[in-house]
Order: sequence, then C-alpha cells, then structure tokens
Amino acid sequence: MVAAPSILLVRVEIAGVFLVANLVFTVITRLLGPRAYGLGYPLAALLGCAWVRHRLEQTLDDLECLTLAVQPMAPEASAVESSPTASA
Repeated sequence: MVAAPSILLVRVEIAGVFLVANLVFTVITRLLGPRAYGLGYPLAALLGCAWVRHRLEQTLDDLECLTLAVQPMAPEASAVESSPTASA
C-alpha cells in the first residue's frame, strides 16, 4: 500500500495532464488543417476527465485504508487518565 499523495499534488498532477494534453492535441489539430481547428481543447478536457475518474477510482478503492489507517489504535494514556469515566 502506497501512502496517499497530498491534495495539492493530485491537483497539480491533474492540471499537468490537462496542460500537456491541450498542447499536444492543439498541435495535432493545427497540423490536420482548418476542419480540425478547435478540437484540441475538448479532446484535452475529455482526457482530463478520464484521468480524474481514474484517480477517483484509485482513491475510492483505498478509502477504507485512508480513513482508518490514520486513526490511533488505542487512546493516549494521558487522555484515558483524564477522562471522567477513568476516575469513577
């Protein structure tokens, strides 16, 4: 199990995928001629959406681990000693 990347890194990754795809598809559609002008952006958006869905599925597959693995297994000793039920 790999540790989950921070939210900022995931956002930068998604924006980077869209940026590179937009550049690549724009160059390709410009080379194809006037009939293909303007198709680079929607193709890049489609690829970006597919990448976001892929990342979402990865996160949802690991949701139980991401939620429960950060919880402590037992409460801290000082927290148990200071609780009202411990003194009763």
